[in-house]
Amino acid sequence: FSLGPPVSDILVGALTGNAEMGGSLEAERTRREQQGIEEELRKREKEERAAAEEKERQHVEALAKKKEDDLLAQEHVRRVLEEERLRQENDERKAQEAAAVRRAARDAAASHAQAATATANDSRAAALAARDTAASRAVELAAASTAVVAAETAAIVSTA
Repeated sequence: FSLGPPVSDILVGALTGNAEMGGSLEAERTRREQQGIEEELRKREKEERAAAEEKERQHVEALAKKKEDDLLAQEHVRRVLEEERLRQENDERKAQEAAAVRRAARDAAASHAQAATATANDSRAAALAARDTAASRAVELAAASTAVVAAETAAIVSTA
């Protein structure tokens, strides 16, 4: 609230013969004060705008950083899942290889058992054939021996 123009303005106006000059100086002062206030307001608005822009820039950077972090997390999860899938495939492949080795060992054992059985059967057959041959020879020898004894007996009887 103002009581009017300052006394110095009124005195200057009175001395120069211009009563309105005091009012004019007051108006000039008011205009300058108004300009100072307006400049201060523009300066504050500019600072507030700069602060708001900085805040918005930081918000955008934070969103970009969060998106980048999310993408990195997704990539990490994808890699972990891929490694787990490869590990499972490797385990399955090893299990299949082990099963194939067991089947091959079982088949080889069965084949060896069959071959051993065949060999044993062949040996048994050979032994039976040899026995039959030996028995047959023994019968022949016995028959020959009996014939020789009979012939000798006949020779002895005929000489007697």
